[in-house]
Amino acid sequence: MDIFVLTDPGATSGAFDYDGYTYNFSFLSDGFGLLTGAYHDYIVSQLGVDTDYYGWLANEDGSTSAQFYLGISVAPVPEPATMLLLGAGLLGLGLAARRNRKN
Repeated sequence: MDIFVLTDPGATSGAFDYDGYTYNFSFLSDGFGLLTGAYHDYIVSQLGVDTDYYGWLANEDGSTSAQFYLGISVAPVPEPATMLLLGAGLLGLGLAARRNRKN
């Protein structure tokens, strides 16, 4: 039995900014999960670190199939000038409303 290990389960999802956009990603797979029992104990004995390990199991004497899904969504990152313009507009509305109350 082969064991494929992901030592940082947080690496299966996350976000990063690039070129003015935020990229959110997630990685899912059938058969992916927390390794327990003898599999966990074996990994700890090899790596010397007792923590949670996530991964897949595969047969050595045959083939093992897996299906993977990688989802990515993209959203534009607001630019500072856009936020400044929005703030100035809201401030202007507030001042106009205050002046109308005084009259």
